[in-house]
Amino acid sequence: MLLWMSGYARSGYLHRLVEAYLRAADDFQADRIFTELDPGAFLLSAVSDIPLTLTYSHILTHGNGTWAERLMQRVTTMVLRTYNVHTSSLNDLYFDKMRLKIIPSIPELDDTDPVSPDVQYVGHLIGSIQSAPFGRLQLEDRQRCVFVYVGTGSISLNVLNNVLPQVFPSKSKWRCFVGAQSVTTSYRLGSVEFHPYVPTDILLPQCDWVICHGGQNTIIQSLLHGVPLIIFPGSIFERRYNAAKIEQSGAGIMGEVNRFTVGWLHAALERQRDCASRSDALGKAIRSHGGPFAAVEAIANWNGCHHEQSSRC
Repeated sequence: MLLWMSGYARSGYLHRLVEAYLRAADDFQADRIFTELDPGAFLLSAVSDIPLTLTYSHILTHGNGTWAERLMQRVTTMVLRTYNVHTSSLNDLYFDKMRLKIIPSIPELDDTDPVSPDVQYVGHLIGSIQSAPFGRLQLEDRQRCVFVYVGTGSISLNVLNNVLPQVFPSKSKWRCFVGAQSVTTSYRLGSVEFHPYVPTDILLPQCDWVICHGGQNTIIQSLLHGVPLIIFPGSIFERRYNAAKIEQSGAGIMGEVNRFTVGWLHAALERQRDCASRSDALGKAIRSHGGPFAAVEAIANWNGCHHEQSSRC
């Protein structure tokens, strides 16, 4: 559905995209393709036989059999016919064994078979995103913190404004930082500071909890620092999958949006010691998988192809 909403179901656009990618591959003399989930990249691989690697999660197959998949299948078939290439299904085009799947996670948090030859768990692919003046703020050495980051479809800023100052009043043992793009000017309520951006690499080492919506990057960043999570995923299926995995692993707690209350949060925060040891263990496991360096090595060594007729198989 996301691909359809992004405009990839328009045949004219997809035709032009593949043509542009073919020219780029020729100009750069590309012998590898790396993508997150760009349909143009998969079509380029099918047409050119250049091996493709994608970042992957088990939850990506959630859309199989839906009306959105049928729409994408129809337009994909139209484009491939232009190049006399045929594929039986989108699932084959995107996820067959000839595609190297880089998983920026660990087997404890994803259901993909780790021994499959087309799968490479790397733990994380995270780097520093941006610097900000906030990064120059000196935190007190022993001040313990809570970081809050909840996106669209989870907890609204109005609810955060109403609930969090009651959970973290002026004399709270925790200093709470909220990062939200909807905040234009930083402000403070009780022990809660609201900022447009919070550099997690500076804050997380002093955090006891992260409260978030269940996005993959926030989860992995938190675990890398051994910080347990309280997750409010809302109705987004990917976030619910991530949140359930964290709760099952013992590294955090999953909450429904209507449970974002003072009483529920107070009770959840008291479970920090129970979750911290498990989050620390998962963080060590994430680091052990090699990160970006392991991903680069796997891509360099991969020599897959799209269809069995190719001479590269």
